[in-house]
Amino acid sequence: MQLEDYFNFLRPDDIRLKGSRIGIETILNAASTLTKSPKVLRKINILLPQLMQTIGKKTNQN
Repeated sequence: MQLEDYFNFLRPDDIRLKGSRIGIETILNAASTLTKSPKVLRKINILLPQLMQTIGKKTNQN
């Protein structure tokens, strides 16, 4: 499983879910509010592996 399978790297500061206009920041914000509102993830319709890849990618960049 490669990051490129899940994301489009448009610019160093613009990473989006493949096949969508949803940015990595949206995913991380949704993950941080997951305990408060699980509906957030359903609304943007992402898959668990994409969420896990996003969190791993962002964590490795810090």
